[in-house]
Amino acid sequence: MRPDFRLSLFCVAFATSLGCATATVTLRADDAGRVVEVPVGEPFAVELLSLPSTGYRWAPSELPGFLTHLDAMAWPTASAQSLGLVGGSHREVHQFQARTAGTGALVLEQRRPWELNAPPVETFSVTIEAK
Repeated sequence: MRPDFRLSLFCVAFATSLGCATATVTLRADDAGRVVEVPVGEPFAVELLSLPSTGYRWAPSELPGFLTHLDAMAWPTASAQSLGLVGGSHREVHQFQARTAGTGALVLEQRRPWELNAPPVETFSVTIEAK
């Protein structure tokens, strides 16, 4: 891969990740099972660890009608980068936005997209209250 192309990819990835900083609420694995209040019209994020080199990705499996899935991005964790690990853990961030007020379950599942009949290896679920 040409160095200038790699730099372009990095710049796009970095600029996209800045969007995650605008999230008013960031949920992580230890928030599973909670009821979380988010403001209508403001983006919020779900940040979960993943191992993308194994093919597993987080994806919404249950999304209330009042929520929009804005985007998703992944990057290596600091521990994977510092050790120079290939295939190390990554942080996967999904951004959502409530278009209107409402309450409902947001569920993300970690699975391989091509294994349609396989159960997820992990599930993250929260109840979102948009006000």
